[in-house]
Amino acid sequence: MSKYAVIYEQAADGGWSAMIPDLENVWSLGRSIPQARANVLDAVADWIAYCQETDRPFPKRVYKVGEVDIALPRRKVARAAVKGRKGRAT
Repeated sequence: MSKYAVIYEQAADGGWSAMIPDLENVWSLGRSIPQARANVLDAVADWIAYCQETDRPFPKRVYKVGEVDIALPRRKVARAAVKGRKGRAT
């Protein structure tokens, strides 16, 4: 068994896509990351079957995924001055 990188991307509608960059055209969609993962694993099984049927070599793992810490600049928060009237309850 080999480990391949999978990249998850959240869509504007809240769903997720999953793609395996080492395997050409292998990607899937799901409502959640676990669902997208399960779906992309089904796509991998189909891709393996296709490679076996066509005697196509299975590609070696090239991509690795990691994370880095990035210090983002702080956002300036606009503060609205609220002025109350003296002597009156608001």
